[in-house]
Amino acid sequence: MPNNSLFHTKIFTTTLNTFSPSEMDYFNKFLLSLPNKDLDSHGEFSINQNVLNTSLFKGLKKQILFYSKQYLKSLGHEFEDIQIANSWSNILHKNEEIHKHSHNNSYISGVFYVNEPTEIYFEDPTLNKWHFSPAFLKESFMSVKLTPPSKSLIIFPSFIEHFVPPSPKDNRVSIAFNIIPKGKFGMMTSQLNL
Repeated sequence: MPNNSLFHTKIFTTTLNTFSPSEMDYFNKFLLSLPNKDLDSHGEFSINQNVLNTSLFKGLKKQILFYSKQYLKSLGHEFEDIQIANSWSNILHKNEEIHKHSHNNSYISGVFYVNEPTEIYFEDPTLNKWHFSPAFLKESFMSVKLTPPSKSLIIFPSFIEHFVPPSPKDNRVSIAFNIIPKGKFGMMTSQLNL
């Protein structure tokens, strides 16, 4: 009997070419100037956890919400509206990494690459479901690597674990965000009004 792939997880990727090189340079300089919390070899993140509420990013925020809605509709999700719960910048210096993690208290999450990005890996969400811990013969069964270009937007379910390996570049700058529902969400006895 042939093997069948079940319950795959979709992520969304696109490139936002609406921003000029000078706008991207301004985004980069602004984010590098923000006060950050240093995580030693795991980079820095902005103390400001609402970066996308800055007037500078009004157009970017609008596009993120538009594409997030399109992504959720493509998955067949019903929702009244969505909102950005928080957003922050991530800065990696040469040889720094972002450890494996997922985003709690969030529906979908994403990242926008301000300058030339490095690789990001997404782990297979079924790995944590095994009651035994098998050794895997191929690395490809465990994670998927993306190497997106600058101006890339990636949106994914918040439960997906992901990580960034040590950066070969200095000052890798991105904006990460979490999205939650807004208004009525869910059905009957589990319905929320956010």
